[in-house]
Amino acid sequence: MGQATSDAPAMPFIAVETLTMDRGKDFLASRIAAETLGWSVIDAPPHSPTAKPHVERFFKSMNSLFLSRLDAYVGNSPDHRGRNARTPIPFTKLVDGMWSFIVTVYQNRPHKGLVLRDHPGRTFTPNQMYSASFDASAGIPIPLSQFDYIALMPRFERTFRSDGVHLGNEIYDSPDLNEVRTRPGKHEVRQDPYDTERVWVRHPENGEWITCFARSIRLATLPYGTNTAAKLSATAQAEDPHSSWAQDFLDVESERVSKARDQAESNTRTTRASKAKQKKATKAAAEHANRKKDLLPRPTATEPTQLPVAVPVREHPDDYTIA
Repeated sequence: MGQATSDAPAMPFIAVETLTMDRGKDFLASRIAAETLGWSVIDAPPHSPTAKPHVERFFKSMNSLFLSRLDAYVGNSPDHRGRNARTPIPFTKLVDGMWSFIVTVYQNRPHKGLVLRDHPGRTFTPNQMYSASFDASAGIPIPLSQFDYIALMPRFERTFRSDGVHLGNEIYDSPDLNEVRTRPGKHEVRQDPYDTERVWVRHPENGEWITCFARSIRLATLPYGTNTAAKLSATAQAEDPHSSWAQDFLDVESERVSKARDQAESNTRTTRASKAKQKKATKAAAEHANRKKDLLPRPTATEPTQLPVAVPVREHPDDYTIA
């Protein structure tokens, strides 16, 4: 994507007829694009990398010759990651670097699979093979139409709002959206990742693309806007202080809540003890008052009567007499 310059490297045009791809859901967009361009799609058998060996070999070359040179490279397993911190790379720069590698290195690098019997021991580059076989293949480079070019851009699903389409902290709107602005559900939106000035919204009925422009005012159009934009671009990305502030605030709040709960529990224990003591004193006072109000005489304490002692009779051990 983006506007190419006159000195930008170019890739040979290939007229694709058949596309062999995996069955993963992440290739669904590629399948739709291939069918839109009239390509035949062949699904590779599950767990069969030999169905597309040239693709697997390309992934190996990309991994060893390009990705492993990046500081953010983590390898294909934890054994390759190491202990040092990695510096992330923006996705747009990664894509630019990948295409630069393909155009500059991969297309001009001799491949072991590109050989000729007339020249044993010699390997050719993809650009050499393409240039030599171009006349025999009778390929006619046909430029993409505007409709096809937009359809190949990254896709997003957005709802129509009263002020337009919201995408990437920006609002895009167009008078042509008025007739479909009240349509419910999400709709297809395309955007060039290198151009945030506009997006294209597919019409829900006729399928035409509606060009919507950003509603925000560009600083370059205002007095001293260029200087202001340059100063803002030179500043570093500010970090959100909410995380550190929230941690400190939560520490203080937790300590305050803990002290309040301890004080509340202490007050509860004191209240319970006070109520128990008061209840006991009230009960004792009530019993004392009831004793004073009792008019019946209380019986005096008497000694128990001594019973006579039984004396056994001498004649027979079972006979007893009272002395």
